[in-house]
Amino acid sequence: MQTTVKLPPPQKDLDFPLMKALEARRSKRKWKSNPLSEQQLSNLLWAACGITLPATPRSKSRRTAPSATNSQEIKVYLALEHGLYLYEETHHQLLQIHSRDIRTSIGTQKMMHSAPVGRGKSEQSDSIAFNRSILYRLGGSPVFLLNPSSFIHGEEGLNLSGLAVAMTFVVPRPSEIQPGLNSVFLVRYLLEHFTTVPEALQSLHRLPMPTVT
Repeated sequence: MQTTVKLPPPQKDLDFPLMKALEARRSKRKWKSNPLSEQQLSNLLWAACGITLPATPRSKSRRTAPSATNSQEIKVYLALEHGLYLYEETHHQLLQIHSRDIRTSIGTQKMMHSAPVGRGKSEQSDSIAFNRSILYRLGGSPVFLLNPSSFIHGEEGLNLSGLAVAMTFVVPRPSEIQPGLNSVFLVRYLLEHFTTVPEALQSLHRLPMPTVT
């Protein structure tokens, strides 16, 4: 696949009633290894987050996926054998993020590693204008995708080495609180400096933390 893939128009006139689709819905644990066609990808991506009404100078576009106050905070990523892609819904196309196969890094169930397609969803809040999923390419550091809560730190992310880090914490007793790094700073630090879980865990034992993170 090339770095930009213009998808065919979605097939909106398929003869399959909604109620039948709901009745036939099942979770499957086995599937064929055949890759999906561009037409199948087009249909699935449009159904997930496609444009149903174009934007105008006075209003945003409308999508298949609803969002509070039409904030449109959902972004869909597609993990294929030949790379990771972002679905760019405005022009109904795929934009390649990188060429590595990361399907083994996007789920904990082993059977998902052989799926022809892996889907990722990023949700961002419009309550802060700069809260977006951002791909960081810093010289000499691992490339990483971060869902930031400010300009310089974030709550969760994944780097190209497959290291995933998310913020969590256990509230300590007041007597145990000491000065240290906030957990959201640690998320970015770990993604930016380490490629494996053992390296990241070892670094946490050396860093000052005010809470158990």
